[in-house]
Amino acid sequence: MFELFSRSVVFRRILPLVAAAFATVVLPSPASAGETIFPPGYSVGLTPPEGMLPAGDFVGFEDQSAGAAITLYDLPAEAFDRISDDFTIESLVQQGIREPERTEVTIDGTRSAFLITGEQQERGIALRKWILIAGTDERAALVVGEMVAGNERYDDAAMRSALLTLTFRDRPSPAERAALLPFRIGDRADFRFVDAPMDYAVVMTDGEGDAIADPTQPIMIVAAIPGEQPPPDTRDTYARGSLLAVQGLQNIRIERSETFRQRNDDWHEIVATAADPSGNALVVMQTMRFSRQGLFRMLATVRVEDREEAMPRFRRIVDSVEPR
Repeated sequence: MFELFSRSVVFRRILPLVAAAFATVVLPSPASAGETIFPPGYSVGLTPPEGMLPAGDFVGFEDQSAGAAITLYDLPAEAFDRISDDFTIESLVQQGIREPERTEVTIDGTRSAFLITGEQQERGIALRKWILIAGTDERAALVVGEMVAGNERYDDAAMRSALLTLTFRDRPSPAERAALLPFRIGDRADFRFVDAPMDYAVVMTDGEGDAIADPTQPIMIVAAIPGEQPPPDTRDTYARGSLLAVQGLQNIRIERSETFRQRNDDWHEIVATAADPSGNALVVMQTMRFSRQGLFRMLATVRVEDREEAMPRFRRIVDSVEPR
C-alpha cells in the first residue's frame, strides 16, 4: 500500500526502488575463510572475499582501505520481477552506468539470476560495479558489489566469485527478526508481526491476510531512524514533510499536527485522512518520538469506517514502544 522506508546507499542514484540508508545493523561475528555469512535476521548470505569484514553501517561487507563493499538486500519473491524490469541496459545507461553488461548466471536453489557489471562516476570517483539479482519461489535478493576503479586488491574474478556464493536459507520468523530491532514493543494491542523487513522497522497488522497492500486491514509500521535529529523548531515541518512523502498515500489532509512531552522525550503526532491508489478512504496516524537513543517513527493506517475501533489500539502500540 505504501513504501515508508528503504535503505540503499549504493542505489540512491541508480533506482528509486531502494533509496537513502538508515540501517541499524547487528553485526555477525567474523567468519572463517570460505564460510557463508548470513546477516542476523536475513534469509540471504554469501562468502565475502578474503579481507572484507561485516560492515558497520549497512548490511553487507566492506574493506574501507580498498574502497570496496558488498551490500545485501533481502526482498520478497515478488520483487524479483520488478527489479528485473528496472535493471535493463537502457535504464542503467540512463542512470550513469557506463558500458553495462547483463548476463544470466546459475545460483544453486534459485529459479533465475543474472549479473550486471559496469562503471559509474559518483562524486567524481570512478567505481566498478557488480549487481546480482536472484530469486526463489519464496525470496529474492539484490547484491551490490562496488570498488574504486583501479584498485587491484579485488579483481573482477574475486568479486564475481563472491557474489555467486549467494545462498538462501529459511527465513527467520518475524518475531525473531523483531528481536533484533533497536526498540521493543510492549503492547501489540492484538496486532501481530507480519514482517520485520529491515534492520530498523517492523510491520504489524490485524486480520487474516499478511499482505500489507490490503487496505481492508489496519497496519502499523514502527521504525527507528538513527542519525542527526531535526532541531526542535523545525520538527513540525519535518514531520509534515515525512508524511507527505509517503508513497502510496494520496490526497492527504491533515486534521491535527501537534507536539507534546511524554516520558522525558519530545513527541510529534499527526492525524490525517488520505486515500490509497485505489481510492479507498483511510485515516493515517504518524507519531514521532525524539529520544536520546534516536528518532522513532510510527505510521498507522486504517479504513475510515474502522477508525473508532483501531485508533485506541494504535495509541496503545505507540505508547509502548521503548528504545532498547
